Amino acid sequence: MTDRTLQLLEERRRIKSLIYQNDSNKNELARLNREIKRACRDDKNKHINEECEELERHANRYGETIVKVYMQMIPRMQITMSSLQRENQTF
Repeated sequence: MTDRTLQLLEERRRIKSLIYQNDSNKNELARLNREIKRACRDDKNKHINEECEELERHANRYGETIVKVYMQMIPRMQITMSSLQRENQTF
C-alpha cells in the first residue's frame, strides 16, 4: 500500500472514533470509505502492472526462465478471473 492509502486509513480510524460522539461525521466517513476503496484498487492495479512489466523484461532477456515468474502469478490471476465470472455470469 502506498503512503497515501495508509494516511486515508488513519483518517478513517480517527473519523470512526468521532462518529460515536457526533453523527455529522457519517458523510465524511462514507467519502473516506469510497476514497480508500479507490486507492486500494489503484494500488492493486499498479502492483499487477509492475508484475507484468517484470514478466516482459524477463521474457525479453531470459526466455525460458520466465516460467518461474509466470507461475508465481497464475494462482492470483485465476482467483481474480473466477471471482469475475461469478459476479458477471457472462464470461
